[in-house]
Amino acid sequence: MSIFILKLLACFFMLIDHMTAVLLPNGQITYDLIGGLHGDVADLTNVIYTIGRGIGRLAFPIFCYMLVEGLRHTRNVTKYLLRMAAFAVISEFPFDFAFYGTINMNYQNVFFELMLGLAVIALIHQVEVKFPGDMVKFNTFSLLIALAGGILAEFLRADYGFFGIMLITAIYVLKDKKLWMCVMFVVLSMFVSQNAFEAIGVLGFVLILFYKGKKGPSMKYAFYAFYPVHLLILGIVSFIWL
Repeated sequence: MSIFILKLLACFFMLIDHMTAVLLPNGQITYDLIGGLHGDVADLTNVIYTIGRGIGRLAFPIFCYMLVEGLRHTRNVTKYLLRMAAFAVISEFPFDFAFYGTINMNYQNVFFELMLGLAVIALIHQVEVKFPGDMVKFNTFSLLIALAGGILAEFLRADYGFFGIMLITAIYVLKDKKLWMCVMFVVLSMFVSQNAFEAIGVLGFVLILFYKGKKGPSMKYAFYAFYPVHLLILGIVSFIWL
């Protein structure tokens, strides 16, 4: 499986998630990994909502993994960060419009999360370069950088907050140990995000297991643009019909 296919899948999962969240705003999760079925499971809207949001949980782990792969292969980290920052700003109005119908500064789109995550692992990479083989210094500085990034993500109210930064850091530190990434994701979902439903995203790592380093067709900006464009369309549809 190439990175191109992974991107397509992640965008598809994200689209299902956002369509469900925006077009079924009154839906309720009727299943969780701890309590099982609850509420009125005969309500078709809630069942569809649960399935759609569950599918959407697969997207973020894949995006995080691709972010780490992007850092490993980029020729210019600064340009990479600026590109993420630019799309974070561009995407904020479509994000707010789709989910809230107005400007909402209390919650930021996922590009802000990914931008902060990229900054964190870029700094950790510099620590790795500066202290080669010194695991004590590497682990200490990496933990401090990740904690600072996670706290900043919570302060900015980025999409996945502290949990997202810890996940991106774990993927970077674990390198190609994909099975351990699965374990770490479940642990973070249960004990950091404190949302057992989020653990469904481990299926995204199952797909990542099939990634063997192939790039595939390059449509970098098309994938970046997909995020604000599909949110804007969903916002318009919601505004007209709901």
